[in-house]
Amino acid sequence: KPWDEMGTAIIRVMSGEDRDRYDNMRDGNIKGEVWDNIGIRAMVIASCLCDETGKLLFDHDNEVKQLNQNDDRLMSWLFLECSRSNKLLETQVEAELKNSDAPPPAVSG
Repeated sequence: KPWDEMGTAIIRVMSGEDRDRYDNMRDGNIKGEVWDNIGIRAMVIASCLCDETGKLLFDHDNEVKQLNQNDDRLMSWLFLECSRSNKLLETQVEAELKNSDAPPPAVSG
């Protein structure tokens, strides 16, 4: 399998900037605007895969296109796992909206 050689990675929550990038691509499609969504899975994966220190494994500007050349089964699985972790799936987004009365999580910094 192509992913046997890839090693270990951690799936983290997207940064605000990466989530905005994803939302803009998704919202453009909902409104019927023409967007180039080739590579959206790779963009989401690149926004989430990191090492044990939290450093992203892929550079958006240079490596997303290369990442998108991986086996489709691997890309689909990683995209699904990253989507779950970031509540990108429609059912999770709907549940999040229903529970929006809850106070936001504390932000440290």
